[in-house]
Amino acid sequence: MTLLAVLTFVLFPGVGNVAAQDTPLSTSGVQQAARVGEPVKTSLTSAGSTTLDLRNIDRQEPRRRERPELDPPPLDPIELPGGLIPDAEPPSAPVAGPFDPAPSPIANFAGLDFSTWGAGWPPDTVGDVGPTHFIQSVNNAVGIYNKSTGVEITAFTLDAFFSLGEYGNLCDTDNFGDPVILYDSFEDRWVISDFAFQLDGSVVVNPPGAFECIAVSKTGDPVSGGWNFYFLNFTSGLNDYPKLGVWPDGIYMSANMFNFSTSSFQGVLVWALNKKQMYAGDSSIQVVQFEAPPGDFSLLPANARLQTGTPPADSPNYFSTVWQFTNAISFYEFHVDWDSISLSTFTGPFHSIAPASWGVPPGNVPVKDGANLDTVPIRLMMQNQYTNIAGVESLWNSHTVLGGAPNTAAPRYYQVVVTGGAIAANTTQAATHTPDTTVDRYMPSLAVDRAGDMAVGYSASSSSLFPAIRYAGRLSSDAVNTLPQTETSLVEGSGTQTGFSRWGDYTAMSLDPDGCTFWYTNEYYIETGTDWQTRIGSFKFPDCTTVSSGTVQGTVTATTGGAAIDGATVSLGSRTTTTNGSGFYQFTAIPSGTYPELDVAAPGFDPESSVMVVVSDSATTTGDFALDTAPASACPLDTTQADFQFGVPAGVDLTTVAGDVTLDPVAGVDQQNTNVTNSGFGFSSTSWVGQTFTAGVSGQLTAADVFLFCSGCTGTTPDLTVSIR
Repeated sequence: MTLLAVLTFVLFPGVGNVAAQDTPLSTSGVQQAARVGEPVKTSLTSAGSTTLDLRNIDRQEPRRRERPELDPPPLDPIELPGGLIPDAEPPSAPVAGPFDPAPSPIANFAGLDFSTWGAGWPPDTVGDVGPTHFIQSVNNAVGIYNKSTGVEITAFTLDAFFSLGEYGNLCDTDNFGDPVILYDSFEDRWVISDFAFQLDGSVVVNPPGAFECIAVSKTGDPVSGGWNFYFLNFTSGLNDYPKLGVWPDGIYMSANMFNFSTSSFQGVLVWALNKKQMYAGDSSIQVVQFEAPPGDFSLLPANARLQTGTPPADSPNYFSTVWQFTNAISFYEFHVDWDSISLSTFTGPFHSIAPASWGVPPGNVPVKDGANLDTVPIRLMMQNQYTNIAGVESLWNSHTVLGGAPNTAAPRYYQVVVTGGAIAANTTQAATHTPDTTVDRYMPSLAVDRAGDMAVGYSASSSSLFPAIRYAGRLSSDAVNTLPQTETSLVEGSGTQTGFSRWGDYTAMSLDPDGCTFWYTNEYYIETGTDWQTRIGSFKFPDCTTVSSGTVQGTVTATTGGAAIDGATVSLGSRTTTTNGSGFYQFTAIPSGTYPELDVAAPGFDPESSVMVVVSDSATTTGDFALDTAPASACPLDTTQADFQFGVPAGVDLTTVAGDVTLDPVAGVDQQNTNVTNSGFGFSSTSWVGQTFTAGVSGQLTAADVFLFCSGCTGTTPDLTVSIR
């Protein structure tokens, strides 16, 4: 056994924060948070709104154009110490049955296609499902379908849709793809987004730079209920591969940023968007931004679903990534404070180590009679699904890795448990789906139902197989790290793509508001050529019991005297109603689940709220409120400290001592060794290695970083002693 150390002692005079690649453990074994940077306060700009029935939207022909493919940063993942098996995961061995095919499709209908709605290759197929509709998007267009019949209600280009907001910028005219469709099941709202920019050759024209164009529905009806439109403008880099997720306190987003001119990777930015303000149609929307540490790529925000469990109050959103380590999935926790933006934090990384490593898959795989297709390897595929089932919180992810034979691709999936905001040190599940060694499977997307059953969909192809859309799954009662609900076909392709290798860039598995039915959309070909097709389908495991709806009602009275309060506004998230003359209010047909907050306000009274409101099937949840009378006159409340903290301070501490403003000392790196090679310094149980650093400044030593790793080790890595003297 040879132990190696790369010594990088970094000394900081004064107080500062350091984000290290390896998150330290406390004496209890819990990973300790490392705050990543400071929050940046920005805002979504309102463009406008519409009440137009989208069946009447002007028909625009799609603009045929190619978007240049941006290269990710160099891929050089390593194995994080602590894994149980140091070598790459071997081909999967057969697992004893019983095996059953995954359920056959329930719905199975055609989505958008290239000849009618396409702009280029790949289609960027995404979608989500609501109570009545399935909304699908490709790189230039949106289709809204009746999910019961598969009938296309309306379809339109992204330019035609976003121009309804009358942005006065490129969101009106130059939408370029990377769309995201979200259904917010907590609020019964829809979100549609994509990016917009112009090209001069391969260079993004700046100014005006790039835009993230975002629309949110005013009601649960995406066709005739109206939409509010917003945008972010980026003038220092292109926001590629944007991904969005729903959370109780906001919409969370990430993007890989690339230089406009050179297309070089700049880093990852993450945002929290105040969805309460967006759904209300406010003109300026709070946004909090952080920059992820260097080295990470393609972070996915967590996406929560009412039917699979509401996160506990004040839970952070969890961003996931697998870019740096072959035997771990890493997370960052994004906590936003909308009242005191300066208190918002982005902490991590927190690593959950898997018992085996994955191997790097081929970037392209063969198909029958066509061009080799891009697998979009390694990066996590949307969504990073959150569940809270029977009090157990989990994060579920998938990506494409090396399959069971050389030069094959296969989906890999993860389940990581979260307890009280703490990421588990080891994965609950981490398995690669390789039912055979002849078919490549890639571009996965997964979801989990309310019973804890998981389904994963993907593309499948080989040199003798046209690209097909397939899925497999596991019941909550199945053995971990297995998919005994074996592969089933949504549609088998009868042709393939020629002339272009790009495929995907992603697919979408989502969960119906009934809590049980999975919906999946992906691309395929009917005829060999360039006219891609898309498919939308659904299926359900028989052990899952669907949910429906209940009622929330109650009375609002005055604390003093008990008189009914007429005209009080009661809000269940974005749903609002008012009390009648008897102080009575009622919400009917509310989907079952736990809602973050029920609020009531009335003129002349102090507001009240109730949190984590449970709605059950065919039952009535009663929420009565007694409001205190607001003072008719009083001394003004001193809000100066809170108002001061509403912004984001620079170089000051506003929180350690209430009311004080403390200037931060200047932090800087004093001593470091920048000449260490990848070979490091060898040491053993009898041979030590060390290095002397002579401080050049005075002050408090706040960090000394040492990167330790093991070369050619077998068995369990022994305890290591690091001494700083």
